[in-house]
Amino acid sequence: MIRPLVPADRERLERLWIDTFSEAHPSLPRRFWEARRPVFYRALAAETVRVFSRCGLVRPDGLVSVSSDGELQCLFVARALQGTGAGSLLLDHVVEENRVRSVRVLEENLGGRFFLQRYGFIETGREANPVAGQQELVMYREELRTESMRRRA
Repeated sequence: MIRPLVPADRERLERLWIDTFSEAHPSLPRRFWEARRPVFYRALAAETVRVFSRCGLVRPDGLVSVSSDGELQCLFVARALQGTGAGSLLLDHVVEENRVRSVRVLEENLGGRFFLQRYGFIETGREANPVAGQQELVMYREELRTESMRRRA
């Protein structure tokens, strides 16, 4: 079930965020993500924030957030639910609702990159992320990139 964020979700989602991001980025220790809690809090303050909960459960098991300009700021699901379609449900929901345009992904997050590529996101550039000590990929959804290029012409 996809639903809005409620205050009671925050503590569990913070733990899930630290766990899933630590696993997705093996070169960055857990304490790296623990020190970046403000990044997570900014994602919770995004224009659109949705939570995934398994049917019949109130407990949050995933989150997606999108900024007002269409940037996917955060997407994760509990490890036990990865590969079950929970992440796809979250992304489908915000793609329909917000026309998600772009996302930034650290280079080593191969699972996240491949997942986003299946949704039509393509790499359009790379920028150094000195805090993480690696490249950050800038990805845009192909159909939206094509539309914006047509409008400019």
